[in-house]
Amino acid sequence: MVDFYKRLLGHQPCTRTSMKDDILKLGPHLTMKQQVQICKPLTKEDVKKAIFSIAYTKFPGPNGFSNGFFKQAWSKIKDLVCSAVLNFFETGSLPHYVSATKLLVLPKVQHPQEASEFRPIS
Repeated sequence: MVDFYKRLLGHQPCTRTSMKDDILKLGPHLTMKQQVQICKPLTKEDVKKAIFSIAYTKFPGPNGFSNGFFKQAWSKIKDLVCSAVLNFFETGSLPHYVSATKLLVLPKVQHPQEASEFRPIS
């Protein structure tokens, strides 16, 4: 089953590349003030501002919680959320499980015999 769905869905990790110089030459440049601003370390207040700028009704993330949950529970979860977000921006590392998808296969037919007779639901 695992091999069938790896072939069907793929299993290559995504990698991020750096900005190429020729792309930078195509557009306007940042002012010195803008350059300084984007180099400053993020703060807990920056994280809060970002979270509170998102509508309450945005769809749930991979953890199943909508942004409304984070806003309502902010007083209790702010330290954990800020720590996770700031750690990502400081290290550039995101734990694998944050973007992992759980896959459930449901049978398409009464008595499935082949992997292709299942429907994957993430």
